[in-house]
Amino acid sequence: MRRTTTTVPGFSLEAVGRRLRDARKAAGLTQEEFAEASGFNKSSVIAWESGRNSPPAKMFACLRLVCNISPEWVLCGPGPKPLKDITPTQRDRTARAEARVRDLAQSHGLELSQEGIDDLTLLVINETEDNEEQIYQKMVPIMQAVAKAA
Repeated sequence: MRRTTTTVPGFSLEAVGRRLRDARKAAGLTQEEFAEASGFNKSSVIAWESGRNSPPAKMFACLRLVCNISPEWVLCGPGPKPLKDITPTQRDRTARAEARVRDLAQSHGLELSQEGIDDLTLLVINETEDNEEQIYQKMVPIMQAVAKAA
């Protein structure tokens, strides 16, 4: 039987590690406290946060209990801010904003890193929905200038 590999855009162990670290810090825990509360050792937490090793499924189950953070956010984002009780409406708005930022960058010939897309998406979703379009419009001349300089 032949296996195929699926690539998930924006997924990397480094990004998972960065979001895990952010989730732990948002919960106010040290690496040692998180390790103890979740039943792992500190060296495992360090390896996950650095992106050297992939966390086991049990760790993702512990995230909600120990940190009150969405395991889905740690796996695939979006945005740099840990998501707690995210509603489907918030998830949809964030996904739409991320897609629009990505499309806007690509329309100007820019290939942004996932971290750059996350940062720009956060600018959008931190505004009210009424101001969203204005934020996108402010991004256009910045992206034009960056594309011209590249």
